[in-house]
Amino acid sequence: MHRFIITAATVASKGLCDAFCTNTHYARVGGLGVNELNMLELEFLKRVDWQIVPEPAVLDAYYLNMVAQDPRYSLESGNENEMESEAERMELMQ
Repeated sequence: MHRFIITAATVASKGLCDAFCTNTHYARVGGLGVNELNMLELEFLKRVDWQIVPEPAVLDAYYLNMVAQDPRYSLESGNENEMESEAERMELMQ
């Protein structure tokens, strides 16, 4: 399981941020050899068909779900209807 997590974290970091650590660093943190992490990263990318950055509608749906789970948070008025319609559309697509 830890190999999957360190591989996913490596790929996510590279996909979402312009500044990221080297695979040598991630491998050291994950207790792997750099060659093994390189191989795992390539396999991970192939399995997700190189689609590592989600569509904005997916991120909106995740955001709505997170906000709905905690009563301490609420959506600003005006954005709520737009985001809810996006979330509903995502549910219909699944």
